[in-house]
Amino acid sequence: MKTVFEGAAYDLDLRGEASITGRKDLVDLAEMSREYRITLQLPEWQEASVMICLSASLGQLAAEILDPAPGAKAGASAAVTFPGKTVAGPLIINR
Repeated sequence: MKTVFEGAAYDLDLRGEASITGRKDLVDLAEMSREYRITLQLPEWQEASVMICLSASLGQLAAEILDPAPGAKAGASAAVTFPGKTVAGPLIINR
């Protein structure tokens, strides 16, 4: 999922439809979780930005990488943040 979001963001950047102003790919070794953030701005509206954040917990990562236990679900949580507003929800991929 991260690759799709990242590819779409860089396509927008290459076409000049948006500018990537920030990017973080974080791994928390204490919790064994992962978070990816990318921030975009529109060229004609520099004062506004959007940040897309994908995060996966240990359970989600384990279900993706290892043989999942019955009922385990691979996936990630997504949040889209505009200045002052956040919209969040889980993204579950059933195998």
